[in-house]
Amino acid sequence: MNDSTIGYAGVHWAMDGPAVCVVNAQGTPLVPLCCLAGVAPSTRASGRHRVITFRWASDTKLREAICDFAGDSWRGNEWAAHRYRQPRASGKAHPHAEHILARSWTHIIWRCWQDNTPYDPARHGGLQRLKDEAA
Repeated sequence: MNDSTIGYAGVHWAMDGPAVCVVNAQGTPLVPLCCLAGVAPSTRASGRHRVITFRWASDTKLREAICDFAGDSWRGNEWAAHRYRQPRASGKAHPHAEHILARSWTHIIWRCWQDNTPYDPARHGGLQRLKDEAA
C-alpha cells in the first residue's frame, strides 16, 4: 500500500455492527469516528447560508452504543459529569448534552484504540485538570 491509497480499517464495537473508518497509509483518520457514530453535528453551507443540524446519516447501532455509554458515564466519572453539566447549564436538553459528551468520549476512545492502550483516568488530561482546580 503506498501513501496515496486509501484503505478501510474495521472496528467492532459493543453492538453487533462494525464501524468503518477510512484511513490513509499512515493510519491517520480521514473520516473521524465521531462523524461515523453520528455524535458530531452536520454542517451544510452554500454561499452565505450555513446550517448546523443533527447527523442522520450514521451507523445508528454505533451511535446508540456510544450514547448509552456516555449517558451512564457521567454518573461515575467526575470529568464526564462536568462535561455533561456544561451544556445542561446553557439550556441544552438531556439528549443533546448526552451527544456532546458522547462526542468527547469518541475522541478518547479513538486515541486509546490508536495507541492500543486501555483508558487510564490518571492519563486523562481533562480529568486531571478538573481535579487540580478542585484542590
